[in-house]
Amino acid sequence: MAKPKYDVVAIGSATRDAFFKGDFKIIRYAAAPSGRALVFPFGEKLEVKKAYFTIGGNGANTSVTFARQGFRTGIASSVGNDVSGEEIRRRLRRESINTANIIMTAHPPADMKMRFSTPRIISRSIFQNHLMPRRC
Repeated sequence: MAKPKYDVVAIGSATRDAFFKGDFKIIRYAAAPSGRALVFPFGEKLEVKKAYFTIGGNGANTSVTFARQGFRTGIASSVGNDVSGEEIRRRLRRESINTANIIMTAHPPADMKMRFSTPRIISRSIFQNHLMPRRC
C-alpha cells in the first residue's frame, strides 16, 4: 500500500492578520458585550506602539499547528490572487505546508482581519472582512 501524501489536510479559511497595539482611548459603552469600547478620533492619524502582520483563519491555524507537530500537512482553502494571498501561501509553505489545494481567485482580495489592542487592558477589537467565497 502506498504511503499517503498527507497525514492531515486542513480545510477552511486563510486570512491576512494585522495587529496594532497603542494607547487607544477606552470608554464605557453599554451597547458592547464587554461594556467598553475603543475610541478612534475621526479624521486623525493615530500612533501605534507596535504593528505586525501574520496569517490566520481556521484552516491556516490548524495546518500550522499540525505541521509544527511533525505531521505532513496540506491545506484546502481559497485566497485572493493579490499580495496578501501570495503572502498567505508563502508563510504556509515556510511552515512546510503543501499549498497545492489553495484556490487563487481573481476577485475579491484575500480576507483580512485587523486587531487593535491597548497594553492597559488584555483585550482587543477586531475589524474583519470576509469577502472570499467559501468554496471548500
